Amino acid sequence: MSSLASKISNAYPTFNKTSALIADAYFKNPSIFLSKNIKELGDITKTSGASVIRFCKNLGFKGFKDFQIACAQEQPLQVDNKIETIITENDNPTSVLFKLQTNLSKNIVDLGRSIDHKELKQAVELIDKARVVFIAGEGASGLAAEDFFDKLIRSGKEVIFIKSSHIALEGITNITKNDVLVIFFL
Repeated sequence: MSSLASKISNAYPTFNKTSALIADAYFKNPSIFLSKNIKELGDITKTSGASVIRFCKNLGFKGFKDFQIACAQEQPLQVDNKIETIITENDNPTSVLFKLQTNLSKNIVDLGRSIDHKELKQAVELIDKARVVFIAGEGASGLAAEDFFDKLIRSGKEVIFIKSSHIALEGITNITKNDVLVIFFL
């Protein structure tokens, strides 16, 4: 995550509704802050140009132009769509590494833009308040589920990981309204 995105992300919990709308627009598509003026950004974010300026100043910038400069400096280099990222048997190790890096970078950027930050916040709050977090996943989805389990277990939260969908169906009979069930599936 870029330092500007980190700065916005760290400040997000303190934002009012208006600033959160502007931040959500930034996370969805940071490049609009380079191509639009403050009035257009106000329209896009359903706020106002003045709100956009306040947002920038609350983040420590002198104004919108300074925010734009920081945004421009952190825009990822556009991946040339003509780059072939499919790995073939003739690729040397350096080529394979480059193709993997290109794919991973693009996937992470796409993932970050697809996340609804309000829903993410709600999910985190539910997990935080839960008495027990049940995590279920099988096959390839089980790998992601197990990784999530490993991260949560370190937080001191009571977590139960279920690898089998059959056992998960039996296990959900023990879930109460104070628990959360997270299911990974493809």
